[in-house]
Amino acid sequence: MRYYCLIIAMILIPSLKSQTPQLIFHSGFEPNTDTINQNSNWTSLSGRDLSVAPPNNWDSIILDNRIGNFSIQYQGGNPSMRLAEIVSGPFNPANRVMKFWIRQPNVPLGNGHAKGRIQANLYDGPAIHNLFYSIRLYLPHDLDTLKYLPVPVTWFTLMEFWNNPNWNGDPYPFRVTVNLTKPGYTSDSLYFGVHGQTYNGTNFDNVWDTVNTGFYVPTGKWMQIDINYIEGNDQSGRFYMAVKPYNQQQSVIYDLSAWTYHPSDPAPDGLRRFNPFKLYTSGELIDSMTAWGKLTHLYWDDFSVWTDSTAATGNNPVPLSHRFSLYPNPAHNMIHIYFKNQSKELIHIRIFDILGKEILSTQSTDSHHAGISTEYWIPGVYIVQISGKKGLSGRAKFLVK
Repeated sequence: MRYYCLIIAMILIPSLKSQTPQLIFHSGFEPNTDTINQNSNWTSLSGRDLSVAPPNNWDSIILDNRIGNFSIQYQGGNPSMRLAEIVSGPFNPANRVMKFWIRQPNVPLGNGHAKGRIQANLYDGPAIHNLFYSIRLYLPHDLDTLKYLPVPVTWFTLMEFWNNPNWNGDPYPFRVTVNLTKPGYTSDSLYFGVHGQTYNGTNFDNVWDTVNTGFYVPTGKWMQIDINYIEGNDQSGRFYMAVKPYNQQQSVIYDLSAWTYHPSDPAPDGLRRFNPFKLYTSGELIDSMTAWGKLTHLYWDDFSVWTDSTAATGNNPVPLSHRFSLYPNPAHNMIHIYFKNQSKELIHIRIFDILGKEILSTQSTDSHHAGISTEYWIPGVYIVQISGKKGLSGRAKFLVK
């Protein structure tokens, strides 16, 4: 259920000069997209998401040398143990989303410990010195179980960024990891933790590590997550993370100046591998969830990739507040579009059906709202697109009942 549009931006050069954002790819896993070539280690995605305009082809993103090769990695197991699959989303069966689930540890024993892994890879692309992207995440109520485990939860990885990986022999491996955490031994809320780590040949060592205990990660609610990674040292490096739960204000969880490459690396050469969405955790945690009669799983939606835009530097000519929201969704007699149009510029509003046929085009100069009657529309999924000359833009999907 897409209540607001999502923006992802990625700068592939170290310059922070103002540029015009360019959309590389976006998809919400909608009809005509599916997983293919499932095996013990990998699967991939194929097809075009017809709910959004091109570029929307999973087959071509794999070949796009601006962002690397896309795949979904398991590292072992079979479909009874774990799976990445496209399913109907929570709340709205017309919305298709990516579901990651692990029923039992699927990765063979290593260092004496089994683990579970499903991760999206964008690997072996060009050097990325400034990365901005967003994705929607839904944590089901099953994960409330983590709040009550009698041990800390410090390893439940959601995203990871590799400025030199540890598996290819590079002398300066470094990663930034976003985890779902519960720091203590007693019942507590879930939080987002993030750390930057080097690898010593056996273990990962923290260069920096922090948990924001002021933001309680919600379950049973979609969240938009924005990430901005800028390569640099403890002064010039930046890690920015903002979260907007549905129907709430956006919260900046992190805006850190920190090492984002190995402190000893004399010539940092950018990200060439990152995991934009991931479920990676210990076998002990998965087994504990199963013992409680719960499934370790989560949902992802609305993945997009842009170039030449950034959140944290302030050098973006198109404001990253160019989100808009829809209410109610599903709509019955009326859909309301809320946006920020403080300059009262002329906003173009176009609505398409799920096959891409335009069914309405109108304009507005209102500062924050446009209402459209849907009383006589055929029930189904529709896509609204708004655009203005000063940066207010985006697309989102809604359901008419």
